[in-house]
Amino acid sequence: MAAVIALFAGFGVGGLVLALVVVPVLRLATGCSKDAQRRCRYAIHLGFRLFVWAAETFGLLSCDVRHSERLHNLEGKLVIANHPSLIDVILLISRIPDAHCVVKDGVWRNPLLGMVVRTAGYVPNIRADAVLESVVGLLRSGETVVLFPEGTRTRRGKVPVVRRGTAVILLRSNRPSLPVHIQMAPRMLLKGEPLSALPRCRVQVVMTVGDPIDAAMFTQPGAPERANARAGARLLTHALGGASSAAADYPVPTLSGASGA
Repeated sequence: MAAVIALFAGFGVGGLVLALVVVPVLRLATGCSKDAQRRCRYAIHLGFRLFVWAAETFGLLSCDVRHSERLHNLEGKLVIANHPSLIDVILLISRIPDAHCVVKDGVWRNPLLGMVVRTAGYVPNIRADAVLESVVGLLRSGETVVLFPEGTRTRRGKVPVVRRGTAVILLRSNRPSLPVHIQMAPRMLLKGEPLSALPRCRVQVVMTVGDPIDAAMFTQPGAPERANARAGARLLTHALGGASSAAADYPVPTLSGASGA
């Protein structure tokens, strides 16, 4: 437990350094330019990479990425993943040097974290229609976006269900998605679980990067967008290891991403 406390304390200190030192320096040097955003995203990537390295070094977890070569050349792709744990975004961003994320409103409005995510050019999860429009625009301009399409962490005993809004993004952007299936045993930091509930053994994480999925794979010519989005949600849910039949009647979401609670 001492190693866990030290690891997360170090993570918190790193966040403070990023907010109080790195971000102000970037803003002074490059203003609020696209270059500042890209450098900030890379700094976040390095911080997350350091966290994963420390967790593996302390024997707290091991992370195996299968088909990791598919995480190269991600320009204009929507990276989607299931959401079994609070650290999923850390695991993903540690492998992707430059990616936008969708962050929940609480993070966006936080005095310190908000400064970081705004400088990074992340997308605030305030209104579903605004999120959809922003993500579509980023993908069309060749940017990479990470999204957890369940909208929140998967509760114990539940299976991931992709919401239709994710398929709408693919339909309107005409850009592919890259599914990443995250498996964790034993699971940790589930929704509603405190830090004290962390397992006492090494957590085994396997991230399997699937084949790209684009809208042409689920679009029926002449069908309305809603019907195509429902078909897309089923396909994406299956790709993330969920119960694909459950996606058919799932409502259009408030999209969530990097900090889905």
